[in-house]
Amino acid sequence: MIQFITHSNERYDHVEGAKLALQGGCRWIQLRMKDAMEIDFLRAAKKIRRLCDEYHATFILDDHVEWVGLTGADGVHLGKNDMPVDEARKILG
Repeated sequence: MIQFITHSNERYDHVEGAKLALQGGCRWIQLRMKDAMEIDFLRAAKKIRRLCDEYHATFILDDHVEWVGLTGADGVHLGKNDMPVDEARKILG
């Protein structure tokens, strides 16, 4: 399975990029907005969640365990410098 990790550039924002990836057949999207303000992250996450539902795709957040329930994400990606997995499991249930 191919995973698309969102990014923005002069042509596309995170949501538009995710939509293009989904239209192209990708069924696994990771929202990665490292330096975004919370409101911007959550706004993009909710839009991408709806797109992933429409395309029957998995939706993952990068780093933000605390926002999985709030956004309806399917899970979270944790890197080696992020929260320990056992701590994330306690938060997610």
